Amino acid sequence: MLSSTDILSGAAFFEEAADFFDNCFPPSSSLFSSIEESESSAAADMLTILDPCDEASNSSSPTNPPPINTTADERDLAVIALNMHREKEKLRRRKQRQRIKDELDKLRRVHGELDDQLKKLKLAKEAKRNPSQHWSIWKELALTQRKKRQRSETEKRRLTTTAKTQEIYIDNLRGLLRQHRYAATLENTVPRSVINTAEHRLEAADMSMLSSLLLKIGPCLAKIDVLLTGCGLPTMPLGVTNSMHWCDESGELKYHQNLQKFALPFDLETSQQSCWEAFQFKQHQCDRGDYNGIGDSKNTVALKYRVIRTLASGSTVSVVERRVARRFIEQDRVVGIWKTYTEGEGIFRGMHSNQTGWSWLRQLPDGSG
Repeated sequence: MLSSTDILSGAAFFEEAADFFDNCFPPSSSLFSSIEESESSAAADMLTILDPCDEASNSSSPTNPPPINTTADERDLAVIALNMHREKEKLRRRKQRQRIKDELDKLRRVHGELDDQLKKLKLAKEAKRNPSQHWSIWKELALTQRKKRQRSETEKRRLTTTAKTQEIYIDNLRGLLRQHRYAATLENTVPRSVINTAEHRLEAADMSMLSSLLLKIGPCLAKIDVLLTGCGLPTMPLGVTNSMHWCDESGELKYHQNLQKFALPFDLETSQQSCWEAFQFKQHQCDRGDYNGIGDSKNTVALKYRVIRTLASGSTVSVVERRVARRFIEQDRVVGIWKTYTEGEGIFRGMHSNQTGWSWLRQLPDGSG
């Protein structure tokens, strides 16, 4: 019994043979022309053979003249019959080729269906051989594909963020280069007494920055309840949770989020005093500057300091931080809000970051802290 592969190869062979003969010997070729000529000559000879009979019959009856167009009509009919025969042959061969193509397509479909059934039977046999893992094959495949997709998406977001950061950094470096060139030119033309007043202008810029940060604390207080409830802090267990949030449209980093929830073994008054003491940031003393007289100094902190660190490569880097904080004492809770603006120096010059923080102190329901 022939297999499906042998049947398909045989059908393909016949189809190629039919196409070959059609291409090699089209109806307009010399072979068919010679056949047509031979057939036409044969038809003409046949008609010529009939002519003497007609002439003999006509000579026997001279009073009846022979029809003039009888031979031409018969020749035309013979040509028409021959053309009809050729058209029928063409149609028959075309139908035969189409039938072979249809059979070949059908055999290919059957072959594909049988191949799929064979694969399913093999998988079913493998699953029966190891019943405990009959579903784990597909699950493992799906998990692998999901992990690959997640890694690709994470890598895409990271590369997008890096590209955006580098673009901003390059633009800032270009601006700083232009400023340094301008400053070098200006230093040679401006008197020394004018240059010495730059420190006072810097102090005025710091005061303006700190005042701007303090003005932004008011709107932050208005949305503290919605914000802390939205991030799930009231229902969060005790501990620390860090997360990163991304923009849906651009895929770049939107903000970092750090949630902390602790229980202190003190009453509300003692806890809020200790926490407000921590808002003084006394651990930062490098080039520290405290700015008083901003308003409500008892519940407001405004300062500037420098943070110096040594990288793993051995390079020393520094940043300047301007920080403001304000305390709001309410009936059953104490709210603290702070904002920080950080500027890079040295190799980090031109880079900056903003930070906003909310703290919320309230008495535990059982009065334990």
